[in-house]
Amino acid sequence: GTSAKSGIYSLRNRPAGAGYELVAHDEFVWNSLVPDVDLATDGSIFFADWHEGWPKSNKGRLYRASFPEVIADPVVKETAKLLAEGMTKRSEAELLALLSHRDMRVRQEAQFELAARGSKQALVNHALNTKETLPRLHALWALDILQRKSLVNYDDLEKLRSLLNDRDDEVRAQTVRLMGNWRLVALRGHLPSLVNDASPRVRAAAIKATGQVTLSWGGSNQGLQAIRRNVEQKLQDTVGVPSTDTRLYEPLFEAPISALKANSGRDLLIQHAAVSGLEAMLRLSKFDTSVADRYATNNSNLVRLVGLVAARRMENDWVARFLSDSDPLLVLEAARAINDVPITNALPALAECAQSAKLDALLKQFAAISVVGQAPTPVTVRQAPTPAEVAGGGARATTTTAAGTAVPILDVRADQPLPWTNAPIDQLTPMLLRVVNANFRVGTPESAQRLAAVATRTDLSDLIRSEALHGLATWANPHPRDRIVGTYRPLPARDPAPARDALAAVLTNLLAFQPPPPLTAEQQEKIRQMMAADPDFRPLDTRWTTSVPEPVLLEASRSLAQLKPPGCVDALFRVVASRAPAGARAGALRSLAEVVTTNFTSPVQLRLRENRYEVENPAGDPAVAEAYWKLGTALSLASRDQNEVLRLAASKLGAELNPGDAAGQLASKLSSSSVAEQQSAYVSLGDLKSDSADALLAEALDKLMKREIANEVMLDLVEAAAKRNSPAVKTRLAEYEGWKLPKDHLSPYREVLFGGDAARGKKIFYENAAVACTRCHQISGDGGGNAGPKLDGLASRATREHLLESVVFPNQQVTEGFETAIVTLKNGQSYAGVVRTETPDTVVIISPEEGDVTLKKNEIVSREKGLSGMPDGFGQLLTRQELRDVVEFLGSLK
Repeated sequence: GTSAKSGIYSLRNRPAGAGYELVAHDEFVWNSLVPDVDLATDGSIFFADWHEGWPKSNKGRLYRASFPEVIADPVVKETAKLLAEGMTKRSEAELLALLSHRDMRVRQEAQFELAARGSKQALVNHALNTKETLPRLHALWALDILQRKSLVNYDDLEKLRSLLNDRDDEVRAQTVRLMGNWRLVALRGHLPSLVNDASPRVRAAAIKATGQVTLSWGGSNQGLQAIRRNVEQKLQDTVGVPSTDTRLYEPLFEAPISALKANSGRDLLIQHAAVSGLEAMLRLSKFDTSVADRYATNNSNLVRLVGLVAARRMENDWVARFLSDSDPLLVLEAARAINDVPITNALPALAECAQSAKLDALLKQFAAISVVGQAPTPVTVRQAPTPAEVAGGGARATTTTAAGTAVPILDVRADQPLPWTNAPIDQLTPMLLRVVNANFRVGTPESAQRLAAVATRTDLSDLIRSEALHGLATWANPHPRDRIVGTYRPLPARDPAPARDALAAVLTNLLAFQPPPPLTAEQQEKIRQMMAADPDFRPLDTRWTTSVPEPVLLEASRSLAQLKPPGCVDALFRVVASRAPAGARAGALRSLAEVVTTNFTSPVQLRLRENRYEVENPAGDPAVAEAYWKLGTALSLASRDQNEVLRLAASKLGAELNPGDAAGQLASKLSSSSVAEQQSAYVSLGDLKSDSADALLAEALDKLMKREIANEVMLDLVEAAAKRNSPAVKTRLAEYEGWKLPKDHLSPYREVLFGGDAARGKKIFYENAAVACTRCHQISGDGGGNAGPKLDGLASRATREHLLESVVFPNQQVTEGFETAIVTLKNGQSYAGVVRTETPDTVVIISPEEGDVTLKKNEIVSREKGLSGMPDGFGQLLTRQELRDVVEFLGSLK
């Protein structure tokens, strides 16, 4: 979004193994926001410049960059002429000659024209007899095009066999690749040696080809079928056995496996070639398990991985056998294949990993993995090239580290290690999340029981236990998107009974409450006296404790509210009336209200007397009366609790359950409670259907204009008033808008300056995809982007007004080093770019055309300020509440 950090890189690579590696990424043109680049036939480069910012600026430009010596090069001029004239009128001999041209575009155009003419004999001769590499490669590629059009025969292909022994590595590699694509049986005898070729590129092509020319022939290509009949007859006449006899292919089965072991994972392209070759072999054989088992039973983890990935690509449930592999990383890859593809027939096998004995073994297996690094094998690290190596094309040094040693990750923009270099890798959580999801999707009573058992296990993380409970809670009405990968995979509505029964069976162990110590004699006597004085008095011991983490208790409460198993009222009441974490008690309180009132549909007579809630029984049923007593008691406990979270929950819930009397309850909160409780009270008043709420809000607006309302609750009051239709409230709200000062661009947002929650603001900064703050900003090397200014110490150099303005109106003040300008001089010349520095007399602009340009201010006719790289619109993307939280978070960066 900003030209200060944008431009065009000049990249250079060189061969590395079976592929290539980047050895240079220099700034070719910088300080220009470039959306597109194209190479002209005259040797110049055209690039577009968006100018600045995200919205349309209507100031975009098109630049042409060139080197004079390139433009003057005769070959460049010839290239422009050749491309302009085209290839259709040229002779075959001329086209063959152009396959040697220096410019790739000319070579390709000639190649395509030769293929279009069907010049197969000329192309075969050219591939065999030309000494230069590039024309031979283009001839082979043109023949490949002809093969796809069924315009070649077996004899044409046989003539190329000598190229398999060519001195040129790339010619051998491309010949193997093309013969593999053609499934040329004649290639079979060469492959065992080619997979051990000195060239990694030849090895990769040969490993892939082993699968393409092995076993039966597939496809409907008429040219292939003709070749097949010809070759199979010749092969049977020669060796006396059918070409489908697997004894013929034993060397081809073992050759890629041996090559994989020799590679040891050093070259990922060779590994990928093995996957592609095995996949082709399995497809041609309709997944012959005798072939696949050679990989699955091999003692090399890498070989087994190749078998697993090939099966994944074929979506075959054979992949489930890897769930019991000795390597935990292969177990994880199998789980990813089954869940993520998905391979539906293998889901039951993945779900069974949650069985107690299997889960114990799985946890033990994953515990053996080093927390840093992905595998217990040595890791080869490619070091950044030195300037001398880049210039001379020398080999890049490598360093082998011990197992588990952190490997620096290089940022291609600056060759600097990224901040997550030593971050531990959690392999267990993604595995267990898929096990839980598989049980949820399988949907049998056994899988529901496994989810309930997982939720009770204290040796599992809070996340996994909570996910298991979430699966039970949403059992009856699954969300149409998959929980892990987010894709649309709808499940039908299901009977909640299996989930309800499974949850009921583990409820005691799930909550794991410990009873309080016995009462002392003095305490018992006091209780007897209170019961004698008040026959309705019921003693309640709130000293029960539990070690279950808050997230698990919260999800358990939600599950109880959804499924309503027997004993759920008692269980939820116990959570509220205990020493459990405050957040869990608040969640249980709401779930208890949902259960007792049947999701707030049953009428409730709720009164608040002397800071105690009393709930009248709407029917004469003793069981219902007991449930309503527990709800009232739970509300009373929460409303008097020392923890603000509980009091907030009770206040909001009390207003929802008894709107007729809620205004009075909320009024007391406005005068004597904490800031958070006052904020919550105003939110509740805004939603309350009561004339009393209008009166309270109108009175509060009067106080606001007398500066008798705290800044921290202004936003909540104003937003609550905006929801009301009362003329009195509307009149005062309009008066307030006319009263507040100053009248400037920040006026609609000034209520968000105070009262936010820094923790919530931090979550928005790092996790809200709509604003994606970390795409452009960093805080203390947290791995954010560098397109915008770093925010370390921001609050020490900016007021809250400036922080707010930077978010909602980023173009008002642009940080030094990120401001752009368009300057016009008296002589008519214009410059556009980033303002590097400025003095009273001069301004230095970084121009894409000329670099740093120093301009005298007395020669400037006009100076137009460019847009900020940060887009406008965050004031609409975020709610006012979210803006307040973000400002509070930014205000904490001191």
